[in-house]
Amino acid sequence: MKKFFVGIDFSKRRMDVSIVEKDFPEQAIAYKQFANNAEGANEMCNWVERTTNASTKHDGEVLFCCEHTGSYCLEVCDYLSENGKYIWLGNPLDIKRSMGLVRGKDDVIDSRRIATFAAEKHHKAVLYMRPEDSTRTLKYLLSIRNTLIEQKKALSCQIKENFPKLHDAALLCKIENELKHALDFIKAEIKKIEKMMLDIILSNKEYKHTFDILTSMKGVALINAAAIIVFTDNFKRFSFNSRKICTYWGVTPFRNESGDSIRRGTHTSSFHNNWLKAILSEAVLCAIRYNERLKTYFLRLLAKGKHRNIALNNTKNKLLKTLVAMVRDGKTYDEKYVSVPPTCAIK
Repeated sequence: MKKFFVGIDFSKRRMDVSIVEKDFPEQAIAYKQFANNAEGANEMCNWVERTTNASTKHDGEVLFCCEHTGSYCLEVCDYLSENGKYIWLGNPLDIKRSMGLVRGKDDVIDSRRIATFAAEKHHKAVLYMRPEDSTRTLKYLLSIRNTLIEQKKALSCQIKENFPKLHDAALLCKIENELKHALDFIKAEIKKIEKMMLDIILSNKEYKHTFDILTSMKGVALINAAAIIVFTDNFKRFSFNSRKICTYWGVTPFRNESGDSIRRGTHTSSFHNNWLKAILSEAVLCAIRYNERLKTYFLRLLAKGKHRNIALNNTKNKLLKTLVAMVRDGKTYDEKYVSVPPTCAIK
């Protein structure tokens, strides 16, 4: 049973830390600043143990909590995880909503509010486990590739549409050649990044198993498969809960009603990863061309009068749920497979 809750507010070089007790979550019993690094994390743990007279080990009475602030929090969270501490990376939106109406920004108060959030919501806490290095490398390579793709698009647009009208034909030709060389270089770098990603996946037995299952469905290739492996931590995250995964990807429809006010139809939440949804859109456009089952499903929605965008979103949802089920069951895609509802099953 956790008795003390430690709220950590990260900035680039330091972290503000507050401690609250379970019975008095609104009042901090101690506050201190530490360097935002492994050495500072060690000093923080010693300070917490001295202040609370409680063990900070995983099975002890202390729960650490912080917002997921990207790279700022990773070194400390990795240190705490590797040294057997119970660290919870809370959803920034959940923490913000728990604070209510807030005016201004104060790191001291923010750390106490995070600790209060942990004390009040500790039954929902999810233990942070340091991802494998290969997962982080894949995520980093996906990010680099995405940057290169954006540069490729911008440069292609510059060559095709925004080229200046010059009287000096020789200079114009030279500029055009330089831009084309730059574009060729970027294309070559994208291929190198993709080769590195594929090598990492194929060299990891678990990743390769998941990758082979995912890519057995037409329309799903390297980038979507790698993204699913990375953002689900090879399905260690979300526990094969297809609704949570579809919500994270931004393809789960939600009702839009309140009291007597009912708006027609459903909508997807704006709180999702836009890039994941974009690359899934590319996969589904390919799938409805070559995958007969998804193509039939998509056309059936259109025949019912659904707007094309709604039909595409529903098809993305179906595609992603199918992929989750395939990995969960350890089976490659079989277009001839027909699932039997439990009520129709032969006894």
